[in-house]
Amino acid sequence: MKRYNVSFEKNGVYQSNLVETDKSPVEIGLYFRDVKKASHVFGVDFATRDDERPGKPVLKI
Repeated sequence: MKRYNVSFEKNGVYQSNLVETDKSPVEIGLYFRDVKKASHVFGVDFATRDDERPGKPVLKI
């Protein structure tokens, strides 16, 4: 599985989530749009050490 940082807007608020998945970046973007109801997905990038802060949850899809 790979770990991604997904940045998106939901209800007018910028957010980011760590995601662990085997899905492609396109599938991850569709998941956030269709399931998480994000109004706009800005990017799906490989997670870096800076993204992985202690206590930040990892969503498995």
